[in-house]
Amino acid sequence: GSVATLTAACAFSFNLFALRLASLVRTDMPLAFVIFAIGWLIWEKIRTQRPWTRRDRTVLFLLLSAGMLIKGPIVYAFLLPGLVAFEWRRRRMKTPGTAWSGWMPWLLSFLVFVLWAAGGILFVPEFTEHVVLREFVGRFSEAVHRSQPIYFYLPHLLHRFAPWSLLLIAFAVMAWRRNKDGSTESRPTKPETLWLIVWAVGGLLVMSFVPSKRIDRIFPIVPPLCLLLASMVGRLREKQGPLVDRCCVTAMVLAAVFMSGYTARKIEVANREQRDAFAVFGRAVVLEAATHR
Repeated sequence: GSVATLTAACAFSFNLFALRLASLVRTDMPLAFVIFAIGWLIWEKIRTQRPWTRRDRTVLFLLLSAGMLIKGPIVYAFLLPGLVAFEWRRRRMKTPGTAWSGWMPWLLSFLVFVLWAAGGILFVPEFTEHVVLREFVGRFSEAVHRSQPIYFYLPHLLHRFAPWSLLLIAFAVMAWRRNKDGSTESRPTKPETLWLIVWAVGGLLVMSFVPSKRIDRIFPIVPPLCLLLASMVGRLREKQGPLVDRCCVTAMVLAAVFMSGYTARKIEVANREQRDAFAVFGRAVVLEAATHR
């Protein structure tokens, strides 16, 4: 419905993760887009219960290859745990449809990454030090990146995704209480909703065990959380429409007001502290060098 769609759009836009990445030139944003596209493709296959075609596998291979070239095998950490959990549950419950496309797209995309890495090591100076050792191996070493505790991401997720994280928890409690009461309204979790849950939770768990941690690295789990929120809103509105609508409107207003104030405050502080001083200095050097040519 329109309320669920608007809630998901606001959740994706009005959170501190999006603000942080929008102000930085990093590879995390395109990586999140690629992971979201792959997750969406899998979600569509689960929802429609259609078999994987050659075209679907080709699209998956291209997306996985793009993710590999952007950030390496870390793309697997956000998808494979959820796929394993979903397929295990599906086979146990004997539900139709499958999220698994077969091994070929995953193996071929990894081969693309291996060839790219081998070419870089052989032909690009300092590729091994800056890319292989620092970017990939360094994530698992405290010598390169500062290690953080396992629970590091969870409080940051609750804080930076608020108020949507609190809304997710509240709606989950409402759905659980309705199912626990044994009401005839209760229904088992839809397969496509289960995929959104294991997709987000699986990525969060795996990234939590990687020693090197940075707040914006878990941004790829924000899109599935937004879709999960929309799914919960749509389901709960069937019987508790007015209450759910009030909760969503309240969250939207709070998020919009807070993000607007937070952004204005950040701009004010940056101007006062002259955080663009390095860029200004660089332009001055270029102009000075041009006058002495």
